[in-house]
This record gives sequence, C-alpha cells and structure tokens, in this order.
Amino acid sequence: MEKIASTTGILCIAVFIMGIFYQLGGFEKTSVIIKFIMSLCVLATMLKNVKGFEPDIDYSQIYDNSFENIYTEELNNEVLSKTEYELEQIIKKRLDEKNISYNQISVHILEQNGVVSVDEISVEGTDADENDILDLIADMTDSETRVKTGE
Repeated sequence: MEKIASTTGILCIAVFIMGIFYQLGGFEKTSVIIKFIMSLCVLATMLKNVKGFEPDIDYSQIYDNSFENIYTEELNNEVLSKTEYELEQIIKKRLDEKNISYNQISVHILEQNGVVSVDEISVEGTDADENDILDLIADMTDSETRVKTGE
C-alpha cells in the first residue's frame, strides 16, 4: 500500500508541474509529450507494483564503445596536427625576432605508446648557422630530435 501512496504522490506532483508548464504558454505539443510520458510512468509504476513483475533490460548491450575508440583516435590526430602547426608558428616567430630568413618550416611529431615527442624539425632555405637555429629551438628538442637546416 505504501508503494501505491508513494506513486500517487509522485503522480500528483508531476501533474502539478505539468499544469505549471501548460499555464506558462501555449505549449500544445509539449503538453501532449508530457502527457504521453506521464502515462508511460503511470503504466510502468502500475506494472511494477503487480506482484513479481520486474522488467529485465540489459543496458550493457545498448552501449557501444566502438565509436568512442574511433573518436578518440580522431581527436588525438587532430591534437597532434594542431600542435605541429603551433610549434611551426613559434619557430617562425623566433626566427623573425632574430632576423633569420627561411623559406619553409615543418615540424613532425611522433606518438608511440602514449609518449609524444618532436621527431623532426626542418627549416629550409635559411642562411643562418645550424647552431643558431639549434639555440632557438633547444627547448622543443631532445636527444632524439632530428633538425634539418639549409637549402
């Protein structure tokens, strides 16, 4: 009997809220949807109160994480390409500050086993000494980074 009283109380509160929404404006389609949802709630509550009825829905079959893996890989690729672009812009700015001419700058980032590192930095068409360029990009490189300069 407690379940029926609890269900009736919830139903009254829901009808009251539905009435408030209906009075706020002419939401005819919204009121139809709310009435439909409320009737489903009442029907589900009545069926649940019937002795021994328990709906068996396995939600684990509904969730499919294959899309999550695809989007994660796509996001990682997008982040890496954006990072390459931003590093190129930083290098261009540093070269411009030191009045070093260049034709093209390219950065290649490598990701292996979750570790991201700058694999190669190429500054083409420069007339500066390689040591000057290495000094400008020292904070972006490590011992395994290849730096190509010159024509």
